[in-house]
Amino acid sequence: MNPAQSNLVVLFADISNSTRLYETLGDHAALQLIDRCLTTLKGLAQKFGGRTIKTIGDEIMCVFPTAEAGLQAASEMQVTISKEPPQGSIRLAVRIAFHYGLVIEEDGDVFGDTVNVAARLGDLAKAEQILTSQQTVDALPAYLRLGIRPVGTLPLKGKQEDVQVCEAIWQFGDDLTMMQGRIPAPAKAAGKFRLTLGDREWRLDDSHDALTVGRDAHSDVVVANKMASRQHARIERRREKIVLVDVSTNGTFVTLDGTAEMLVRREEMLLHGAGTLCFGQSAHDPDSEVMRFSCD
Repeated sequence: MNPAQSNLVVLFADISNSTRLYETLGDHAALQLIDRCLTTLKGLAQKFGGRTIKTIGDEIMCVFPTAEAGLQAASEMQVTISKEPPQGSIRLAVRIAFHYGLVIEEDGDVFGDTVNVAARLGDLAKAEQILTSQQTVDALPAYLRLGIRPVGTLPLKGKQEDVQVCEAIWQFGDDLTMMQGRIPAPAKAAGKFRLTLGDREWRLDDSHDALTVGRDAHSDVVVANKMASRQHARIERRREKIVLVDVSTNGTFVTLDGTAEMLVRREEMLLHGAGTLCFGQSAHDPDSEVMRFSCD
């Protein structure tokens, strides 16, 4: 019988500077810390529908059914580990890489070129970095590609052809960069924002850099919908970019003109062009508050 084949994400997460941890903390304390970190990483993989194939020293190898699940797991792994308190002069950090493609599944393990590419990308990754391939980026939903930037076409050991390497940005700030050539960019830089609901209007411009949204009466944009959280979201102007920051329970439903509705929950998304925002429930629900936005 031929072994089963399927398309999966293969992800490697490696604890950075583990040798220094052993030198600084001692064998017993370092081993306990690493075991706790690996357990956390395995739990986060499971949270996003993944399964851990094996542990290799201070590294885990996981698989996920989709590129989206792999990216979400990798991002939450980095966010979670970054919050760990420092150990003396050392701060715990992980290096993560993942690749999506065809794998062979046999006896609870996976094999094939996809595994090799993911492992080689892991060799390139630095502490607190997530690397992936353009092939994987192509399998992502459009809105998630906004948080990806190209690194370059690089040779990987054992590969005859160079691989287009990309970085997934999980620490969003003023340097948030759209991945070139994947999402149509606005005709001009987005530095102003207009949000409307009926005859009400809110704006972001040179004199106003952020709007708070929620059911709380002190919010800039007060939402009546009970499905929205009291502190639901922020819309921020970061230099020439407009960023939606969702901190809610039920998420924000975003529709860019000409695209399908997408859910943003406890994450960030670049807004561009024009579309609609609905806080707490889908715009397709009959009693939802649908707000219209535009970026200039």
